[in-house]
Amino acid sequence: LGRFELPVPGAHNAANAAAATALALEAGASADAARAALARFAGVARRLQFRGEAAGVTFVDDYAHLPTEVAAAIAAGRAGGWRRVVAVFQPHRYSRVSALWRDFADAFLDADVVVLTDVYAAGEAPRPGVTGKLLVDAVLDAHPRAVVAYLPHRADLVGYMAARARPGDVWLTLGAGDLTSVPDEVLPVLRDRVASSPLTEPAAVPAAVPADEAGRGS
Repeated sequence: LGRFELPVPGAHNAANAAAATALALEAGASADAARAALARFAGVARRLQFRGEAAGVTFVDDYAHLPTEVAAAIAAGRAGGWRRVVAVFQPHRYSRVSALWRDFADAFLDADVVVLTDVYAAGEAPRPGVTGKLLVDAVLDAHPRAVVAYLPHRADLVGYMAARARPGDVWLTLGAGDLTSVPDEVLPVLRDRVASSPLTEPAAVPAAVPADEAGRGS
């Protein structure tokens, strides 16, 4: 059949493409037609969607909100050959976090840096003790050396991301909430900075802002 190429990253996308190709061939499509169709596929919104690039920093958005989906999206980022993979995740719904927070312990293994926010309510009422901090604790309990930042408020993300972005990074905004537009706010900051001076390696910075919010047990 020859070589088939898919212009979107991720082993899960490759598996989906293989299944779609098999069905197309079974239905009577030619291999050349299937190959051409895959080559034109640009993906779907909020599934490893390219959001922009500035100063050598790439931003990709994904709707991933379950542990396995988060792990798959980060693995796709790791396979892309970027220097660092930074995962910015917004937990979705208090009910889901209450049930699944422990399952996120290993979801971020392929990320060099993890940034976690508070829960996106999606219409649910808050639950006592159910916050994004549960995920911070789960990750750090399982992987004490992980680099994890806890920024509960979405408003703090733009400054944090712009200050810590490095050339060669890919920043993944993940979740079913409202992080998808964050790259649109960060990109102009990076472009303005590059216009005045090249983006360089930042000095060592704390893993969280404020620093004590990422500590376990607080």
